[in-house]
Amino acid sequence: LVAPELFGWAHEALFAGGFQETSRPTAALLITVDRFGKVNQRLGARAGDQVLKAVARFAAKLATAQCETSLATRIAGSEFLILANEATAEELTALGELIRQSFEAAGFSYQGTDLSLSLTMSVIAISADASLNDVISRLNAVKEVAFRAGRNCSARWENGSAVLAFPPVIPAQGKLIIIDAAAA
Repeated sequence: LVAPELFGWAHEALFAGGFQETSRPTAALLITVDRFGKVNQRLGARAGDQVLKAVARFAAKLATAQCETSLATRIAGSEFLILANEATAEELTALGELIRQSFEAAGFSYQGTDLSLSLTMSVIAISADASLNDVISRLNAVKEVAFRAGRNCSARWENGSAVLAFPPVIPAQGKLIIIDAAAA
């Protein structure tokens, strides 16, 4: 997994060169921080950057505990992409749901201001001949289904269309994450 401070690298290069040809990613997970613009409006863009770094660290910690061979990058604004090697879409959906439910149970605090963040998860299986543009396009189609369902949920590409995923409730432990304001 790429360290959170490295999010933002050219994701095309990561997709093309981050995996050996024999171990190309088999599934992708798009993590979208729901309504993140409101965080920037409330706290300012510099604080929002610190919140995104905290989100990345927390998600990376959860992902590395569950998925050994993966690569993560921040692809735009408040969106992160995890490419998993040797994982099925079902396995990555379960990982995404673990991350989503853990965020739902967590509280965030920035300089005494409490935040609650939710995530929308979009998952697809990746075919051997897929380009990064194909992957992103399909993930965005899946994300739109989740957004129409109200956000803070998981969806995946299944049998040629995007569908909501209804994984079981995962016991997520509540946690308070203090966001470091010194770097803002």
